[in-house]
Amino acid sequence: MRVLLVEDDERIVDFVQRGLKAEGYAVEVARSGLEAVALGSEGKFQAIILDLGLPDLNGRQVCERLRSAGIGTPILMLTARDTVQDKVTGLRSGADGLHDQAFRI
Repeated sequence: MRVLLVEDDERIVDFVQRGLKAEGYAVEVARSGLEAVALGSEGKFQAIILDLGLPDLNGRQVCERLRSAGIGTPILMLTARDTVQDKVTGLRSGADGLHDQAFRI
């Protein structure tokens, strides 16, 4: 299974990528929103793990662009935000789920 990990924090990339690879996933990393849109639009991934805080486009914008382009790949947003409004906004942008626990590295 190919997974696109969209994250700009190297510590989180390392942590998540190691865990996914240990479970047998092939992982490609995008470190910006624009890179995520470009790679995600290729349709070669079975899942996208998407950070909300990116240097150019935020995760919601990435999600909205992918959905507008007809990309139906399941998207899981990673965020430290945990309010109901944050979750609703993320899901309305097209995410299939949210993980609202902060990583402790």
